[in-house]
Amino acid sequence: MNTEQDLEAGFSEHFRETEGLALVLASGQNIGRLVTIYRAAKRTGRSFIIDLYTAAVLAATQNPRLPQSDWRDVHVPY
Repeated sequence: MNTEQDLEAGFSEHFRETEGLALVLASGQNIGRLVTIYRAAKRTGRSFIIDLYTAAVLAATQNPRLPQSDWRDVHVPY
């Protein structure tokens, strides 16, 4: 079974190797996975783009250490 660290390394490798948009499908309620994807995006100089629902879930945690829609490298298309 892969750890979140293993997954972050895999996502990072995929993001580096992919030209243009790299997409990941994950539940907006899986906070740990969202953080893993965010960290991989940040490591590779990519933006973390989330939908409105995911932004609302992250905001509802009221945890300032989790990615939030007002962070410079997090984007929520309206």
